[in-house]
Amino acid sequence: MKKTKQLFSLKGHNSQDFNSEKRDNYLKLLVKTSFFVFFGVLISKILGYLFRIVVARFYGPEVYGLFSLAIMISGWFIVVSSLGLLDGLLRFIPRYSGKDEIAKSRYLVKFVSNVMFISTILSGIILFFLSEYIAINLFHNSDLIIYLKIVSFIIPLQVFTSLFLNIIRGSEMVGLYSFLNNILSNLVKIILLVLFVFLG
Repeated sequence: MKKTKQLFSLKGHNSQDFNSEKRDNYLKLLVKTSFFVFFGVLISKILGYLFRIVVARFYGPEVYGLFSLAIMISGWFIVVSSLGLLDGLLRFIPRYSGKDEIAKSRYLVKFVSNVMFISTILSGIILFFLSEYIAINLFHNSDLIIYLKIVSFIIPLQVFTSLFLNIIRGSEMVGLYSFLNNILSNLVKIILLVLFVFLG
């Protein structure tokens, strides 16, 4: 009877230690993840402001306004062409990964990629041919046409970049996601912008 009590006491003690260790690991993971996200967002804001300063400095407020308007309009086409499938990836990839159903995750990514390949190409084509109508009839500014035609080519690239980032995010690789989405993407935009400035 005494040995039985000692055994149950030992089991309870081990269970408490295990739960405590598990809780500490979760807290460490939370702190680490929060640091990556905070650092990534901070750098993203700095690079974003730097990007706007370069555009306004070298091209003037009018060009910056037209550029921002074109980006906003293309954003609507991006939302429509994504068909809500990107949010679906964020929901189902972690679920399938948690159940070790890798085949289902791969099938889902392949299916979404095929559908979005067609939808983004169509969205880009529609925006390209509607750019004149949108610029003149809706915004009464013919200078906007060239910007809309340029961003129409960027729609597929933008959507598939978001697709790739959502796969990484769904796979819970928070550090890599924060680096690619917040730091590298903004850094590439600034480098390309400076290159365009030097090219005239």
